[in-house]
Amino acid sequence: MQGTVEETEQVRQQKLKALLMSTPVNDKEDTSKFWHAYLLSVVLCPLGLYYAFKFYYIDEEKHAALVCLIITIVVGVIEIFIFGAIFGSVNLGSIGKLSGVATVTPTL
Repeated sequence: MQGTVEETEQVRQQKLKALLMSTPVNDKEDTSKFWHAYLLSVVLCPLGLYYAFKFYYIDEEKHAALVCLIITIVVGVIEIFIFGAIFGSVNLGSIGKLSGVATVTPTL
């Protein structure tokens, strides 16, 4: 009876050890190198394409490349709509015509 309890305890410890060895303990090291790429994809939209190609072809990180590409496309479309709304509301024809300014003639 004593031998079987010790054997089952050893088997349980071996299974636990194998389980712990097969699962990654710390994934923060792997994902931390992508955060700067994600941030630049949002802040400076075209740079996301650079990181998408870099991760896809050079680093073989296809998931990170896809995330950078999706972020870049979504932010680019949003920026196009925002800039279109801003510049569409500005009347650019009145900039060159100073119609509201009074003309001053110097007298001697």
